[in-house]
Amino acid sequence: MSENYRIKLLLAKNADSTKEELLSENVQKKKLDEYPIPTPNPSTLFLREVVNPSPSWFKKYLRCTNQLNLKDVEGVMFYDFTFESVKRKFALVFGNAETMLNTEKFVARFGLITALNLAKSIRSIRKLTLSDNMNSVRENAHQKSEFGNFSFIIDKDLLEGVTVFPKENGFAKGNMAGGVSLSFTTELPIDQIETMLQFVMEAYNKPDYRLEYEFLDHISEVPDDISVFQPIQEKLWMR
Repeated sequence: MSENYRIKLLLAKNADSTKEELLSENVQKKKLDEYPIPTPNPSTLFLREVVNPSPSWFKKYLRCTNQLNLKDVEGVMFYDFTFESVKRKFALVFGNAETMLNTEKFVARFGLITALNLAKSIRSIRKLTLSDNMNSVRENAHQKSEFGNFSFIIDKDLLEGVTVFPKENGFAKGNMAGGVSLSFTTELPIDQIETMLQFVMEAYNKPDYRLEYEFLDHISEVPDDISVFQPIQEKLWMR
């Protein structure tokens, strides 16, 4: 019987980014444990230990005054992979290690587009409604559904993520979630990581999502770095 592995992938914008550029500032200040991973292209797993607070049921319901030291381990591994003669860099995250990353250095809709390209049906969507409060809302389907069955207003909502049931593919089984990251279950072990990444990139590069979700290419959230708008501002002031 094959083992199943839960994988979460992010794609770096720049394949030449260093570890220091891809990790968040807070993580860079801490010492991380390092473990070599014998992948086809040798990689390093970076681990950090996280101490979680005592759960509320322990303190409030059971009225225990002791402080529990509940520890978790989170890990991230960067992997260089060449697809169609172009070098790419991926981050594989384990546990809640996505918080270890500087997500601005990663492709914002890598997981979202890959999941939509493979979607046989949509289980849920996560959207950001443009308003004074900018609320992020998750909407679930009661059964396998089409995108049109969800309440989504193109000129008011930003699609942040989806959970889909994918079509037949070579790397994932069961539900797949996509946003900045792509999260899925696979039977492919770590020594077949390049086979997995080949399938992932083939799915990501498909234009299929544009048949129903072309609006994704024309609307996005304003980035934190407003310097990208400087050329536009200069032209406006010249008028």
